[in-house]
Amino acid sequence: MDDDSTCDGKCDGAGSGVYDLPDMLIVGHRGAPWAAVENTLDSFTQAVREGANMIETDFCMTKDGVAVIWHDCNPNDTVALARQAGAEGLPYMPWVPNLFTRWRRPVEELTLAELREHYDYQVSKGFTSSVFRNGERVNAHIPTLDELVEWSHTADGRRMAALFVDVKVGDGQLDLATAMAKEVLRLTNGERFHVFVSSPYESVIQTMRATIEAQDPRDGFHFMWDHEKAGALANSVRGGYDAISMGKTVLRGWNSFSQELEQVVADAPAGGISPVLVWTMDEDERLMQMIEAGVDGILTNRPSDLLRLVDRGWRDHDAALDAIQACANANKGNSSNATCIHSLSLKSPLRKEQVSARACVVGNSVARDLFGCGGLFDAVEVRFDANLANGSTIRWDGAAEKIVIGS
Repeated sequence: MDDDSTCDGKCDGAGSGVYDLPDMLIVGHRGAPWAAVENTLDSFTQAVREGANMIETDFCMTKDGVAVIWHDCNPNDTVALARQAGAEGLPYMPWVPNLFTRWRRPVEELTLAELREHYDYQVSKGFTSSVFRNGERVNAHIPTLDELVEWSHTADGRRMAALFVDVKVGDGQLDLATAMAKEVLRLTNGERFHVFVSSPYESVIQTMRATIEAQDPRDGFHFMWDHEKAGALANSVRGGYDAISMGKTVLRGWNSFSQELEQVVADAPAGGISPVLVWTMDEDERLMQMIEAGVDGILTNRPSDLLRLVDRGWRDHDAALDAIQACANANKGNSSNATCIHSLSLKSPLRKEQVSARACVVGNSVARDLFGCGGLFDAVEVRFDANLANGSTIRWDGAAEKIVIGS
């Protein structure tokens, strides 16, 4: 193992070798799937470079007993079919055998070699009927848990203080759960990162916990029943879990979720439960609400956006908005082009939707008109040719009465 000098100050002081958990867990959901193909080592590398200190990833068991990183253990279940149709809206989506072919079957019925030969990812073209027709595969490498552990020893991998193991084993598949637990223990028991094992099925998580704890593992193993419905705290206390994972599903209203979350954050410490993790959020407004609610960690597809909000709040958004508004105010009615500003002190580039969303919440009438929040008669608008970065030009296009970002 590497010595303490390689873990960037995250190691605890008790001599156990397990990293300290950061105050806020920035959890890269499948890594950074907006920047690289989900659930690949490239995606994990990109996530930690964007600021993630925890990686969430999905595990299935192959026919030959390998814990492999792949989301859809059954290519024909509802979630898998939706993902194959591009419903998640991410840049890449699964590339799988067509319906009714012999290789379209659960991962536990395929060897690792067969999975890698017949499954992959493809560039998403939006919501399509891709379950009936694949696009061009990108030839991404589908990694194993063993390979992820090896990656954790690299300079980038040592930034990962914790691993969120999302177990994609079906309810009642206890033999698979036992096999998965043995592999997780075998491959991670000597490592320094924390391991959070999670499943939406209590039978699965209880089986995995019993299997791992029977071997008296090192510190740093945690078990969570992944809550998709109300009752996260009560069920976690009853089940003896030491962490909580909860999320707002499509069918659950925001008010219901946020009210329960407030109670969970307030009462979890008294039950010896920490951390409280929420999933999966990408919009800045929702991320900030979770930060202000006091959660211990957030799963996101955009780690850099979450890190910005943790470190700087709304300062970047408001600085950008102020500069854009000032350019519009100074030049409205000017038929000539004018460059307003050349540099902003942003932590990282801002996309149009980030600035627009902020403008529509806190902007004055000029900002709201600029970004289309003010009604049907907006005289001025913003055109983003590129993300707004420190070196981006903010320019007044007099002929078109537009603010132009990025060119």
